[in-house]
Amino acid sequence: MDLRKRYLAALMQQEIGYFDKNRVEQIPSQMAEIFETVQSALGEKFSNMIYACSTCLAGMGYALYFSPVYAAVCLTYLPFLLMILGVFGRMV
Repeated sequence: MDLRKRYLAALMQQEIGYFDKNRVEQIPSQMAEIFETVQSALGEKFSNMIYACSTCLAGMGYALYFSPVYAAVCLTYLPFLLMILGVFGRMV
């Protein structure tokens, strides 16, 4: 809702020439299409993130149950891997 308010405020600050080029009747439908696209994209990313986190936690639990020594060795490297991913994630 906050994003919609900001979009509308920015739209109202446009020059009058913007409204000459674009039909005023189409603005609400364009706005609805834009926010529908944003909502579907965010919903998809959020569901993918939840799926990835739950798969990772299930994998760790499975590994700790069946081979705790090997899993513990692998988990000691986890902070280094996360740090490397964080560094490369900022570069992109």
